Amino acid sequence: MKTKNIKIFQWNINGFYRKLDKLILLIFKHNPKILCLQETNINNYNTGTLNNYKKYSFNRTNCLRASSYIYIYI
Repeated sequence: MKTKNIKIFQWNINGFYRKLDKLILLIFKHNPKILCLQETNINNYNTGTLNNYKKYSFNRTNCLRASSYIYIYI
């Protein structure tokens, strides 16, 4: 029976755009199939898209600052 490895990365990123360069390097080096990012600090005007990934997001509606988005990329 063949086994298939799937890389899943989870990161409390604390600022998507501040750490985008590191995130891109991580993706290039490890090619994860799933990324889970917390504390992206993205507001409603930014998208947080990554090439070659479909994004699923959740945002707290009672938060007054840009910190609550959770993104899952597949």
